[in-house]
Amino acid sequence: MRSVRKATRRKYTPEEKIRIVLEGFRREATVNDLCRRERINPANYYSWTKELMEAGKSRLPSPVARASVRQSVGERLQRELQQEAEGRALKR
Repeated sequence: MRSVRKATRRKYTPEEKIRIVLEGFRREATVNDLCRRERINPANYYSWTKELMEAGKSRLPSPVARASVRQSVGERLQRELQQEAEGRALKR
């Protein structure tokens, strides 16, 4: 019995999972209709949605990282302005 079940189980690629989840986000059809059409269990759809959201969240910079980037950009701009002001002072 197990060999039959393994042979019929469908594997979805990450691209297919993303396509299906994005179709669900568009709300052109209900999630149940989408799952029926794609022949997947709604629990799988919601699991893939959660995985996609977690993966997306991990790719976003944390508030600490954003603050450090903002600080380094501010410091760089301040140095450039200071160098520019020094250059003007030397020209006079």
